[in-house]
Amino acid sequence: MAPANRTGKRIESLEEGIIESRDMELCGKGLPMSEAQPEAGASGQTAFPPPGQGLTLFSILKETARLYRRHWLAFTRVLLPPVGLMVLTFYGFNILLALLNIQLTDNMQLVQTYFWAFIVSSMLLALVSTALVLKGGWQYVVYWASLNRNAQEVIEQTPPDFKAAYRHIAKEQGWPYKTLVALYCALPLLACLPVIGAPVLGSLAGGSDASSFTGPLFLLMGFLLSGLLLIIWLAAAVFFSFIFQITAFEGLSASPAVTFLQSARLTLKRFWATLGLQAILLIATNYLLNYPIALLIRLLGLSLPLDRLHQWMLMSFLNGLEPASPLHDQAISMLREHLPEFASGLTDSLLMVVITALLLPLGTFAFTLLYQDIKRLHTAR
Repeated sequence: MAPANRTGKRIESLEEGIIESRDMELCGKGLPMSEAQPEAGASGQTAFPPPGQGLTLFSILKETARLYRRHWLAFTRVLLPPVGLMVLTFYGFNILLALLNIQLTDNMQLVQTYFWAFIVSSMLLALVSTALVLKGGWQYVVYWASLNRNAQEVIEQTPPDFKAAYRHIAKEQGWPYKTLVALYCALPLLACLPVIGAPVLGSLAGGSDASSFTGPLFLLMGFLLSGLLLIIWLAAAVFFSFIFQITAFEGLSASPAVTFLQSARLTLKRFWATLGLQAILLIATNYLLNYPIALLIRLLGLSLPLDRLHQWMLMSFLNGLEPASPLHDQAISMLREHLPEFASGLTDSLLMVVITALLLPLGTFAFTLLYQDIKRLHTAR
């Protein structure tokens, strides 16, 4: 029996040697070993914690950064057409208005001759520009929801199909989604109404003596009410954090109120994680990331063409203004003196808006991860 035992041990040793050499070869190619488990995220797969445990806020932010680093180009590329359409239409409209203003200033006789032609052409130009801006805005709003499906695809390590995801939201959930977005965007506008309406109400209530007591009182009430509505809107923004994930993965119901309630229920399951994620993303996308990018663009001199364009547009607008009063003329003179500063401010504002719009995938990755984690925990229980 001894030779048989020695033969069996040699076979086992040979098998162990083959397995070990194969594992070493796979490790050399960057693949996981047959026996050992790969590290979390080492193979590109999002690593979720064991059942019953949720992702921590740090884990979500870390995984968001990893996904964005790998896929930022593909996700940003699909946002360029709608953002570019809105920006180019806005500037095209204003450049044509500036050229028309120059013609009006230099050729008043021509304007008197073709007055109605100028009016009709201006109205058509405004209508076409508005239609193009609305088209670009609608495309961008659709990506608020559709990119969540693409984020889930890259989390599962499948190629993202941007066209199919876009079609799913734009075609299959068209009008319900438009209603949902309209209500969502109307919330911050409601917070501004008291500030606008309070002075008007004060003037109507107090008449000519509104400036003495009634006007400031209504103005103070307007600011207080706006502050209260702003707090309500910020709270609603937290509880409505998942409406676009619900739209992408579950579909919309007949009433937008149901979607808002579903989002609120999901938020309550991970309230502090949702609140922290909203705050961090708000600060990151509006300050920590877009300011350095805008500063880099200015340091490289890429913003100089926009500065000159803004100076030309402002100058053409100022040249078309007629003298009205000494105070009016003084204000125009001040604008002329500080024209480069005003033009530079317009350029900076444009850069901040565009960069912030293109950083949308950061929030998409983060809230898709949190949404899937909440769903996973709910299913486990």
